[in-house]
Amino acid sequence: MIARAAILAAVGLSVALTGCASSQRNIASDARLSPPGFSGRVSVVDGRTLMFPEHGRTVQLMNIDTCELPQWAVVQSSSGSSPVPCGAKAKAWLTRTVGAQSVECLGTGYTQSGQVLAYCTVTGRDVALEMLRVGLAVIDTPRPLRTEYFSVQSEAVAKRYGIWGTFVLDMDEWRRRAVDQTPTRQPIADYDLLADRDRDVTPPMFESRNVPKVTGK
Repeated sequence: MIARAAILAAVGLSVALTGCASSQRNIASDARLSPPGFSGRVSVVDGRTLMFPEHGRTVQLMNIDTCELPQWAVVQSSSGSSPVPCGAKAKAWLTRTVGAQSVECLGTGYTQSGQVLAYCTVTGRDVALEMLRVGLAVIDTPRPLRTEYFSVQSEAVAKRYGIWGTFVLDMDEWRRRAVDQTPTRQPIADYDLLADRDRDVTPPMFESRNVPKVTGK
């Protein structure tokens, strides 16, 4: 576990950089330059978002991305392909991990929509790091708070943990292209997106462009 002082120093640098970026985007509110921190029990919104009911605020885990809740991945085998609810799996893992324990989050910045980005721990464990370890998240920045994120993700990729054992569309591309983003989204929709993708985030275990496009007929 990283020493708390080191984390605070790194977070402080991140906040400073975020403040500069925010100024360049002409964000007027001074409060946005000093992201808040939260501590207490949480409810899990999705694979990277926590809600602190006591504070009425949500935070997004910094430096990682996960499948959106309605998003599906695909597992390919010699007998065919099977859908995997990667978004639901990420949320379920995060829910089990935090449980009823107190979560501590140090705010580091804001998303474009104004949500707090935070470094979060449970009993001293870095939640984002552990999510990368089991292969249910991907690093979404070239300069994460902890360089250890890279080695942990590389190990998950090598062992094909979680989404690394599947084919899954790049999360940003999914958000741009998925027309139906409701909880009732069917796997067939993501089969079609993968067949005509610009980018996926998983290793080329097979050439997924050869997967025939599935239609609703």
